[in-house]
Amino acid sequence: MITDIELKYNKPDPRIKWAREYNDTMLLHVHGIGLSSALSKINHYENDFQKEARDLFAYSNKHTTARLLAPAKNIFSAKGGTFDYNTINSEGKEDLRAYLSDVYNGYSLPMYMSRIVFDKFITDPNGIIQVIKAGESYKLDYVSIKSIRNYEQSGIYLNWIVFEPYETGVSDEEGKLHPFIEGLPNKIAKKYERFTAVDEVNVYEYIVRDKKFTEVSRIPHNQKRVPAILCSDIENPINGWKMSIIDNQIELLRKVMDDNSVLNIVEKFHNFPVPWAIVDDCPTCHGMGVIMSKKNGDGVHGEDITCPVCGGDGSRKRKDPTDTYLIRVADDQSSQLREPAGYITLPTEPWELMVASIDRTIDTIINSHWGSSMEYGKIDGNQYATATGRWLDVQPVTNKLNEYSDSIEFIHAELCKMLGQSYMPETFKGAEIHYGRNYLLETTSQLLKTYNEINQYGENLWMLDIVSTKWLETEYKDNETMLAYYGRLSALDPLPHNGLDEVLKTGIPDAINRKLFLNDYKHSRSVDQIIKMSVSEVIEDYRNFINEKTVKNGRLQEDLR
Repeated sequence: MITDIELKYNKPDPRIKWAREYNDTMLLHVHGIGLSSALSKINHYENDFQKEARDLFAYSNKHTTARLLAPAKNIFSAKGGTFDYNTINSEGKEDLRAYLSDVYNGYSLPMYMSRIVFDKFITDPNGIIQVIKAGESYKLDYVSIKSIRNYEQSGIYLNWIVFEPYETGVSDEEGKLHPFIEGLPNKIAKKYERFTAVDEVNVYEYIVRDKKFTEVSRIPHNQKRVPAILCSDIENPINGWKMSIIDNQIELLRKVMDDNSVLNIVEKFHNFPVPWAIVDDCPTCHGMGVIMSKKNGDGVHGEDITCPVCGGDGSRKRKDPTDTYLIRVADDQSSQLREPAGYITLPTEPWELMVASIDRTIDTIINSHWGSSMEYGKIDGNQYATATGRWLDVQPVTNKLNEYSDSIEFIHAELCKMLGQSYMPETFKGAEIHYGRNYLLETTSQLLKTYNEINQYGENLWMLDIVSTKWLETEYKDNETMLAYYGRLSALDPLPHNGLDEVLKTGIPDAINRKLFLNDYKHSRSVDQIIKMSVSEVIEDYRNFINEKTVKNGRLQEDLR
């Protein structure tokens, strides 16, 4: 049971403040939130107006963080994973799968992990995911660290939670509560706050009024512990709370953000060509800037008039593009300019150095996180040209992906257990969640190159099977329908690594027919027809198709005779 609620509410753990500031830092670099306030003035160099201009034209480095995190999405498309649910009876497994198909706004639990939890795992490691009752169902609910007043961590679990007030207002003389309404004056001084707390047994509701805490309700939950977990299991070695998996890259991400803001100012204010031209006297005032007034009746000039053509500076204004430049020859012939006008432009070297510095920092960010750099461009000539990058060393990348998978599958399993316990407290016995570790890191061009090398220099058909399967999984990793479609079609060819001429030489009728009629069968069946059948059903359907074809061909030969 939760105790000392007044102390827990009024004196939160100092690390709550740190966790909120940490959350702000991660939101800045991942989503670009709070950019203008995050850019600091460069002391002893930048004045207030320059800082204001830099804020105006700065853009976040969330594109850099997106590039950094993109490979991590491989954990959700890796092959070989299994999700197994343990219940007393077999029907319970199907029921649980149905429950897990909608855990938040129509998201299944795997989809919720990839679209919601993964982001919070990066940006708010000290936030929580809790199970809440929504009508007759149970849903998952993310709660930011900013909405948590105090709690006690225990690994990824929590011993108790006190939330920030969800309602504030005032109470009148009779003790009735009136929530604050924005825009209306507050004439009553007695303030109240309404908040909730949770421990391993109950969910509590409290009201604080005149510094007195009153328990309003106590509702038991059916979990064996607090029905919530933290968004990350990665522990900060300094303070014992949680940190983001990209914590080591924060300083470099900050550098990219600051450097880009300076580069943008150079681009906006110093990258425009400045025109220059030789000063030539105004033809109206002859360089004097004024025009003498006519003499009056006494023969005396009046006040000089500012030249209306040059505006008083005595120089020629060439507003007409057909105007001709008249250049005087220098007296000594040595200082004569060859061109009457031109443009002043920023030297390219500083610009290129700034861009190169930012690119180098981004490469360092990626290398420091993944343990390898990416290479872009062509691979061994035009045959395998690719616009996508490839890792120079795959092993450290695989190791890092395993770290991601370890954390995400752990969180996935715990959320699954909480939902299973909520829906089926008597029959649910546990869940085994294992993410696949066969990551699709190589590009299709790389796999094609590997396939051709094996096919050319070796007889390892099993290796060709592995590479061709991996090529198919990589090509259609974001399209489950086409992956299933081509996966079934690939099972129809008994000799997929041999051409038709080679198969004809075998003299095996079944192999020849299955190679010969494959394209005809493919065009005779729709994608939906193929994927609705199992692999064995597709093979059986193909054999029937071949039999029909051979019978028709036999009749045709007889008719021709």
